[in-house]
Amino acid sequence: IPARPYINRNIDKMIEKDNYLYLQALTEMPVENDENCRKVFEELQNLECQADETSNLVCNNIGTYINEEGKEVPQVLYKTSLEYVREDGIKINFTIVVDLFNEEGEINYNPNVEFAFPSDKFSDATNTEYYLLVIWKDSLYYQANPFNIASASIKHNDKTLTTSSQKVFFMNLRKNGEFRLMGFTDPRDMRDYLVDQIKIGHVPNFVGQYSMSTFIFTVIFTLIVSLIFWLCFRRSGRLKTFKEYYNIAAISSIIPTLIIFALMWIEINLVSYYIFVFSAYYLFVLYRINNSAKIA
Repeated sequence: IPARPYINRNIDKMIEKDNYLYLQALTEMPVENDENCRKVFEELQNLECQADETSNLVCNNIGTYINEEGKEVPQVLYKTSLEYVREDGIKINFTIVVDLFNEEGEINYNPNVEFAFPSDKFSDATNTEYYLLVIWKDSLYYQANPFNIASASIKHNDKTLTTSSQKVFFMNLRKNGEFRLMGFTDPRDMRDYLVDQIKIGHVPNFVGQYSMSTFIFTVIFTLIVSLIFWLCFRRSGRLKTFKEYYNIAAISSIIPTLIIFALMWIEINLVSYYIFVFSAYYLFVLYRINNSAKIA
């Protein structure tokens, strides 16, 4: 439960302070004073793309080409790029793609192939960070650093580059799947709009991540700890069956769960401390039960 309000409340601070999701490359893009960046965003807006009532992207001005049959058909792939230099001297390279899918409804631009390391496209990775922004027909995709780049152990400012990716389907966005790349009076507005959509799309992923962690800690870990303590103490303790150990574990988990649950509203990562709090308290309860049996 605390995951959704926590990320909604803190994501801006996390991006500003810790470069969460590597989004600083986009939030700090100098579209207001870099002519190249500004031109790319203006051209992107001129494509007149927006999601229709079925949450599929439609671009009214993407252009046409002549197919193999000699017919003029709309373009389904638009690709551009831009670069700027960060304050620390690192060059930021963005690949921006609009992909309306092929006739079979499949993607034309596949990041697993097109944006993977090693490749001649990323030959300057020691001095450059590479980012990808894909607007597919049904979703928005943001990727920081090519796939497999962690294997190269490249460090920028003492931090090893790793891959981070986020995908949000238009149907999951606010206002009934609304998504647009048009109607902005300033390129900064489009940049900030794209950042907001990525953040919105990340919230369900964040909540899902901590829901899974909660399930593992409170259910799977409880089973494992119960099994371990049962194997260790079944011969010498008062409790003999696994069911008894698991029932005591379930009861013992209530207090640690309430404590960690309350603290998670302040700091979500405290969920990882549950295993230590629960294990210590569960062991204490078993000790009291076994000792009381001996005294009796």
